[in-house]
Amino acid sequence: MIHKKTHIILFFTFSFLFTYLSAQKVESEAKTKCFNFKTLGLYDSTESISNSIHGFTQLNVFDGTNSDEVWWSKNAICVQGKFEIDSSKTNYLFLKWNKDQTECDWVGLGFGWDGWSAKDMAYLKDSLAFALTLRSSREISNLPWAFGLEDYNGNQCWVGFKKDFLSKSSINKTWNTILIPVSAFPIMENEVDLTATKQLIIQLFAAGEIELKSIRMVPFQNK
Repeated sequence: MIHKKTHIILFFTFSFLFTYLSAQKVESEAKTKCFNFKTLGLYDSTESISNSIHGFTQLNVFDGTNSDEVWWSKNAICVQGKFEIDSSKTNYLFLKWNKDQTECDWVGLGFGWDGWSAKDMAYLKDSLAFALTLRSSREISNLPWAFGLEDYNGNQCWVGFKKDFLSKSSINKTWNTILIPVSAFPIMENEVDLTATKQLIIQLFAAGEIELKSIRMVPFQNK
């Protein structure tokens, strides 16, 4: 009987020790894992930068491909648009226009983006810009364009092209970027509701040719 009790006591003792040591190991591993976390800033994540700016996710205005969110003037005498792919498999829109003709009172194109949904940019009007990536077969430092924002009430505000928008001194055969800050538009004066932004419009003047690769919303800090 005493021998049997001894076995029982030893069994429970070893069981307790095994359970205790296992728990200590798990706790130790958990503590080690806790200290392996990396501290990240709010915008350190690549995904955050590429897909959101302070919670605004409707960043892709135009990606160089055809969709029902892109339109231009119907009269082919005034403007012609063609979606193409170059040798590097880059999609872009080739535009050729000539407004200096009798049938071309208004010539332009527009981008509804994000399925023509109402885009709320009001809280970020001082922190966003439209980045247009484009190139030209001949070197130019001035684009005869005006840029407009339209809301779902039909209100519009416009700003003309400025050389300050250029990231380089000119537009040439390589891809260049022009930045149009949202704050550059006379929004308040024209009572445009940025909580219900409908589309970006580009009005074309004079004559020219351009290749437009993309339009994206990017962070902008007014200097």
